[in-house]
Amino acid sequence: MRSKAFSVIIPTCDRPAALESCLNSILEQDFPASDFEIIVVNDGGCALDLDKGKFLQCKVPVLLIEQPNQGPAAARNTAVKHSNACNLAFTDDDCRADRSWLKQLHCALQKDPNKVAGGRT
Repeated sequence: MRSKAFSVIIPTCDRPAALESCLNSILEQDFPASDFEIIVVNDGGCALDLDKGKFLQCKVPVLLIEQPNQGPAAARNTAVKHSNACNLAFTDDDCRADRSWLKQLHCALQKDPNKVAGGRT
């Protein structure tokens, strides 16, 4: 049984500053921290040292997976295999999520759980 509402999946490769900005936007979500996890897949990029303190303080589980470079699609598939959530929320490391992103996805999926919800790109 899945324990979280969402796994936020972020593939990354050699963009640590962009990733940090993306992660900060995820931490600012207007959605309970206990209801989502973050999975970052470092797809053959430079070594990452995520500030675990930030995530522990917010009580958001974060999993960092390292893999040889295979491209973002393979990185996303790797993350899916490690998900502990009912729903998957994909974003890229150079994106900043709107504060209500997960809440809006959750509302859309509550109305019709058999659909796919997406946002603007």
